Amino acid sequence: MILDFEQRKLVLENRFNEHGQQLHELRNSLCGSLAEAATCRVNELFRQGDLEQFHELENFAMRVKDEAWNARLQEARGLSAVGDEGGFVCQALAAFNMQPQRAEPLYDLAKFYREKGMNDVSVLFSEAGLTIERPERDAQFLEDFVYTAGLQEEYSIAANYARDPARKDRGFAACNWLALNRAIPDGTRQLARWNLFFYVHPAGAMLPSFAARQVGFDPPEGYYPLNPSVTRLGQRIVVMQRTMNCELIQDGHRSQTLGDAPVHTRNFLLRLNDDLDIQSAAEILPPSDMPEPAFKLVLGFEDLRLFSWRGELWGSACLRELTAHGWCEQVLARIGGNGPADCRLTDWRVLRPEGPRVHEKNWMPKVAGDRLQFVRLCDPTRVVDDRGSMITETTPVIASEHFRGGSQLIAWGGGWLALIHEVQERDRLRFYQHRFVWFDETNSLRKVSRPFFFHRMGVEYATGLAWHPNGDRLLISYGVADSEAWIATVSAGEVRGVLEDAEYLPSAIARARGAVNLSGSERRSDGTVV
Repeated sequence: MILDFEQRKLVLENRFNEHGQQLHELRNSLCGSLAEAATCRVNELFRQGDLEQFHELENFAMRVKDEAWNARLQEARGLSAVGDEGGFVCQALAAFNMQPQRAEPLYDLAKFYREKGMNDVSVLFSEAGLTIERPERDAQFLEDFVYTAGLQEEYSIAANYARDPARKDRGFAACNWLALNRAIPDGTRQLARWNLFFYVHPAGAMLPSFAARQVGFDPPEGYYPLNPSVTRLGQRIVVMQRTMNCELIQDGHRSQTLGDAPVHTRNFLLRLNDDLDIQSAAEILPPSDMPEPAFKLVLGFEDLRLFSWRGELWGSACLRELTAHGWCEQVLARIGGNGPADCRLTDWRVLRPEGPRVHEKNWMPKVAGDRLQFVRLCDPTRVVDDRGSMITETTPVIASEHFRGGSQLIAWGGGWLALIHEVQERDRLRFYQHRFVWFDETNSLRKVSRPFFFHRMGVEYATGLAWHPNGDRLLISYGVADSEAWIATVSAGEVRGVLEDAEYLPSAIARARGAVNLSGSERRSDGTVV
């Protein structure tokens, strides 16, 4: 029978080679009639108990059905390619009706309506497709992309226009899932990261208790405040306030300094009360044994992150003036002195990790008891000690190579909480967004929040995170547009609520079929993993 079927198809293909539409219709009819006949024969063999022939013929019948289904789907795509939109929709729906356990036609329909700007219609098809599980691995004509990323991609784009807040939130979840997924094509992941721009909310929308105010420090004349770093020294709140002698202009690049002077950073140590009012301020002077700069275009200790270590106040900063080519290097220093006259960096050293030289910026300090460590990179997660030597390197389950250091790490839930930032450039403008991330006791990145911005889309940069002395709020310090310094409080409980398990990030199908594991398995609603 198989040979006869193939021969009949070959004759028909030769006869109707110049009549493609008739050929498709005849092939579909032929496959359908053969499938119907084979199904009847399967039932008869089952009743007779001939299991060997039963299974052989059953497999043949399924192949015939798949052939007919694929022929209908390819016909729909051919009609779309020649501009027959009505024919495409009709045949795509017919293909789905033939095999309702296959999502490929629904993906095509979702993409078709999304590209026509009919997003509300598009999400109906992608939502339906997302309820369909990926067929077995030996399924014929399987388009794996549809199930692993395609439907999520279509939903993430179209749902952004939804008027239903719940549907739009699921679109945000889908977009975030794609943006952090290692297993999908790079182009799809990068598109999702680009599209997150349209979903990101201000911090206050995600964290209702978020309350911010400007630090209120008056910088020296010709300098602008930016990127404050808050920490705790015992029960006292202290802030490093950076100032710089140039400001950001509209295109995202720094303006010329007055008289073409070098870019210069000056840092100030502020002591705040529990209401975040400034009690005292003193300039943090450079080390007394600082050598003459080898690179004179950018001077000073940039983005000094404060932390308490061994009962004293320390900081890590980026310094460029030690090499002739202006390499960004990480420097560790203690802040010595108790009064305005003797507040100075001391006991300083450069942290140079092994390997090829690269610009070293934005290391995140972590103090665990007597030990000082730094998260040098997020992906791979590289942790170094207080000399810059490697301690651990792990690969997170999420794709986070674009995460850049922000705040210090603070003790949180048996592990460590931090703020990181991501940067995107659109039309020569830079846009920053932030996330909370949580590392476990082995320094592995295990939890992550959705992205957010503080006040407005643009240049914002968090460099400080600490517990408020009252123990139920967090302190966050950040700069805006390289010319404003802000400090905020937020409920620790709300932050805990936005942290999501990196291995089981919510997606568009989380409500329908359980959260999809980024490593490939699936968590059901009862918590079991398959």
